[in-house]
Amino acid sequence: MKIAIVIGISLGLFGCGSSSAPEGSGEGGGKSSAGAASGGASSAGAASGGASSAGAASGGASGAAADNGGSENGGTPNGSAGASGTDPAPFTPVAELWIGAPDDPATTVVYLFSKPTVCSAIGKPGWDAKLAPGTQQLELKEFGNGAAKYQVVTTKTPAPGEASVNYNTNVTGTATETVITGGTVTLTKVTAKKNATGTYALTFGATHLDGMFDATYCAGGVEP
Repeated sequence: MKIAIVIGISLGLFGCGSSSAPEGSGEGGGKSSAGAASGGASSAGAASGGASSAGAASGGASGAAADNGGSENGGTPNGSAGASGTDPAPFTPVAELWIGAPDDPATTVVYLFSKPTVCSAIGKPGWDAKLAPGTQQLELKEFGNGAAKYQVVTTKTPAPGEASVNYNTNVTGTATETVITGGTVTLTKVTAKKNATGTYALTFGATHLDGMFDATYCAGGVEP
């Protein structure tokens, strides 16, 4: 009988221990599962955060792209629309000729060129359209033959002591003329059949052309 009781107690003890182990195992497993679930949530949160970051980055990239696009679209240089092929531009004359056969022998006509131009090139009417493309030309026509200061006027028939000035540029065989709005031309010295020297201070709207000249006499030179 004592043996049976001891065995029963022992079995009971072992049974309790046996049932405790699964319970403990279940509790531990539950915690592990909860931890795993929590980890999953963290991972999901991280993934969500990553997606948000990626979205922000993408949005930033899009914004940057938009900025770049705006910069490109707005990067067209301004002011070019206001420029014109007939606008006078300051230039340094490389050829200066005083023609010997002007329309009116009572005038002194000097031409300044931005490109090399020889006397024979201005011997026939219409020569201005045959100059090298891009050649700028300044015509200084003084109504007088002696040294003096001539006031530039815009009338079609200047009086003695006045001057008429035109600016031309040759673009692909076409001469485009711009008439001056004011200024003066001074003939400092005129040496017969040799040269004419002087200065000019001219205004073409908002453009100013100032300089001096020493024009070589061109016996066969005519007005274009």
